[in-house]
Amino acid sequence: MLLFSWNVAGWVKALMCIRQFHGSLESWMDKHEIDILAIQEVKTRADTIRDTPKVVGADIEGWDTFWCPCRLKGSMGGFNGVATFARKGLCISANCTPLGVEEFDIEGRAIMTDHG
Repeated sequence: MLLFSWNVAGWVKALMCIRQFHGSLESWMDKHEIDILAIQEVKTRADTIRDTPKVVGADIEGWDTFWCPCRLKGSMGGFNGVATFARKGLCISANCTPLGVEEFDIEGRAIMTDHG
């Protein structure tokens, strides 16, 4: 099993580059034989993930995606954020509030996924 972790400093821009040079996120992950992709600093808002999942690659066939965007109000809403992409069947559970302290979890800096 291969886990790939990447601080993207803006997922939409990184995903645009992946699509430009590799055709799709799926083909890029297949090329590198990635089973689990953990990304940090996605800088994507919850409403973008919900309303336009194709923009962020949240709806890839054969993959489960788990998102923890920053939920702070105001200008900080598009900062931070983490996500995990896992091939279908590899994830048992996901927790977007793993720290257990609201003032920390709301910043979208941690996600815990259980892969067995």
